[in-house]
Amino acid sequence: MFSFRSPRVVVVQNQRLPWVMIGVVAVVVATLLWFVFDYGRERGGFDSAEAVKQQRDLQNTIAALESERAQLKKELSRIHRSGQVDGVAAEVVRQRVLASQDEVAHIKEELAFYRNIVSPEDRARGVNIQSLKLNPVDLETRHFTYRIAMVQLLDSRRVTGRMRVRVSGTHDGVATVLERSAFAQQPDKGHKLGFKSFQIVQGSVRLTPGFVPEAVEIEVSGVGKGDTPLRRSFDWRRNLAPSAQN
Repeated sequence: MFSFRSPRVVVVQNQRLPWVMIGVVAVVVATLLWFVFDYGRERGGFDSAEAVKQQRDLQNTIAALESERAQLKKELSRIHRSGQVDGVAAEVVRQRVLASQDEVAHIKEELAFYRNIVSPEDRARGVNIQSLKLNPVDLETRHFTYRIAMVQLLDSRRVTGRMRVRVSGTHDGVATVLERSAFAQQPDKGHKLGFKSFQIVQGSVRLTPGFVPEAVEIEVSGVGKGDTPLRRSFDWRRNLAPSAQN
């Protein structure tokens, strides 16, 4: 799902910086997140009690990682005062502090996405298009990934159907919709759905030159009552990762 760089250890006159602990915590968080999402995507469901426990474990792990980062910042301040580290080594430590801060922010984004699945604000019974997350792959080529959460509340039947994803916006001031040709991983008939509690649908889209995205339009067929498809529109900017909004 995502990866973390292995931190390098800086040895300072019998002082051992807590990078090993930070690395272990980051790996544990990544493993937990991957297990939760992959299980829901591949198996099509989860035990609610276990999901709540996983969420609690993630929160505790984030707290531990933030505590370790705070300790590292104190250590950096101490070695500056004592003159034990030269300028280059101190800069390495400072960059690692910033990197760990970015890792925590990324983990919090993932946890928020997962929390919205476990405890959605909209508790309406039935199948819902719950949430969308957009992440940049390459801003120069305008390549983005999307991750859509489908959930079913207060019901245990198996849901099957198809999901189609489109991006609406403008090109030279004219209303335009990007459909299948812009989506590298979307089959001709749309993404296949099959789940009981939730499913994560993932894919990517490459925006054409000059196109200004405004919304992601999602249509799900075969899961509702009768032949009426489920539809939901998500604002592009509101669901875009903060790092891509600069």
